[in-house]
Amino acid sequence: MTIDSAEDILTEIKEKIKKNPKYLYPMNKEFQEDAKKFGFLSTGRYVVWLQQNGILKNPTDVEKRFKEESARKRGFKDYKECHRQEYQNKKEIKREQIKLRRYIRGVQTPMEINKLCTAYLGVDIGEMKIAKKILDMIFECTEKMEYRNHGFDFICKNPRQEFIDKHPQFKLERDKEYKIDAKTRCLSHNDKDWSPDIDSAIPDYFLFSLLDNRKDLNLLHCLLMRKDETIREEKLYKRDYLTITNKPKFLLEFIPFDLIGKIDIKDIYKELKDK
Repeated sequence: MTIDSAEDILTEIKEKIKKNPKYLYPMNKEFQEDAKKFGFLSTGRYVVWLQQNGILKNPTDVEKRFKEESARKRGFKDYKECHRQEYQNKKEIKREQIKLRRYIRGVQTPMEINKLCTAYLGVDIGEMKIAKKILDMIFECTEKMEYRNHGFDFICKNPRQEFIDKHPQFKLERDKEYKIDAKTRCLSHNDKDWSPDIDSAIPDYFLFSLLDNRKDLNLLHCLLMRKDETIREEKLYKRDYLTITNKPKFLLEFIPFDLIGKIDIKDIYKELKDK
């Protein structure tokens, strides 16, 4: 390649980059065709020549461009988000494989049938049998997050207008999205109270499902509360836990937030009894 021809090629390449910034991606069809057209034995040698002439800085830049473009084509904001999701997926797959091996060996039983498991009450009963079905009645779209999602269990969109009109105290608005954390508790041994923990300021709302005990699974109260609701002079999300005493005079302040009697949950009662 002569000096003149090299300068002509560089000029041509710069014009191509102006018209199409994606030209420099090694997987770009025109990029690969030019490598052959300009007499390079491989795309790699073409890349090295472009680096030597100041068009490309280093291989890392090329790789980064390619990764970012690939991530966006797959629907991610950037490569960092894509990598984080892939890492999470691998962890979930590995966790499920470990669980399956433990089930097969009899070391562990699935939470759906192990009634002594904490997750049985919190996830299978609280989130799926109660919270998911109640939220479906309130919102047009309810999405359950993955098990052990940090900070919240559901993303809910578009509260139903009928519910908003009947129950303005919940302060829900149309065309909005809400993060909701579901908490399920049974009465303490002396039937005195429930004490769900408040372990995150991330959710917009908390849904407290308050049962009598693990055996009977009678849903006594179901409270939907905004995280910034003031209870006993303190914002809900600033608490470590919320103690709810099982006596009428102490339950009065929670009546506006109790969904029992505000929505029809007879089907939920029936399913809990079948458990």
